[in-house]
Amino acid sequence: MLRTQSRHVRLSLASLLTSSVLEEESALANHLESQPSRKVKARYANAPSDEELEERFAGKPIPQLPEDAPWSEIISANIGKTIKPIEKWL
Repeated sequence: MLRTQSRHVRLSLASLLTSSVLEEESALANHLESQPSRKVKARYANAPSDEELEERFAGKPIPQLPEDAPWSEIISANIGKTIKPIEKWL
């Protein structure tokens, strides 16, 4: 449909589209700047501070993380399964 129009019409359409996109981006940027900053609210009323946590766990050993199973074991456990259960597992 655009091919049948004159060059002047196509250029004016391109100009209108470009200006509308620029106006939309400008409005979006102004909206984002005008939003007030929000403060983070504490989720727990009596949450311990960092210093209290350090005192509570001072001198206690750090538990070891469990080791991951080797990839060969994971692959052999999943051979023959369909994709959906594997996606849910991942």
